[in-house]
Amino acid sequence: ASDGISEPPIAGAEDGTQENPGVNPHVWLDPIRAKEMTIFIGEQLAAADPAHAAQYRSNVMAYEKKLTLLDQEYFHQLGLLQTTQLHFVAFHPAFNYLAERYGLTQVAVIEAFPGKEPSAQYLASIVDVIRNKNVRALFSEPQFSPRVIETVATETGRLIRPLDTVETGDFSTDTYVRAMQNNLQMLMAAFSQPQ
Repeated sequence: ASDGISEPPIAGAEDGTQENPGVNPHVWLDPIRAKEMTIFIGEQLAAADPAHAAQYRSNVMAYEKKLTLLDQEYFHQLGLLQTTQLHFVAFHPAFNYLAERYGLTQVAVIEAFPGKEPSAQYLASIVDVIRNKNVRALFSEPQFSPRVIETVATETGRLIRPLDTVETGDFSTDTYVRAMQNNLQMLMAAFSQPQ
């Protein structure tokens, strides 16, 4: 569903705080790219089941509207912030698409590869980046233990907030939108905290 969708550059690669994890599959974390995926999936379903093609296309149009409103909500809320330094550190390199869309800067990640714990030297380099760039926001993921990122938080005095990659959850029709709205609340809380 993400064929042909461009991938943003890997954040942190320029200063050594990010290893190259390969292709980032988390396309859906950008609502506009999620809309492109929705259209593609709808067309594939319509082609596979022509008898119900009109219903698939109708459902896609309805969901596109929800994704457009979600995108507008992100732009509006993040636009209210009185800072140009929307830097953050994430647990995994999942949020590059989201960051690119809304002018955020992911300066580093704790684990470049799931399950591969970072070295003490690597964590020290992240602590230095947080201090040097005055990074306010540290994000964990609800699917993983926050133990490693808690070390960084303790060293830097930053709060940890969860950002959901929407890889797990229930199958209700509003799960994605609801999770992304919660992510927006976490972003706003993190970037609004005093330096």
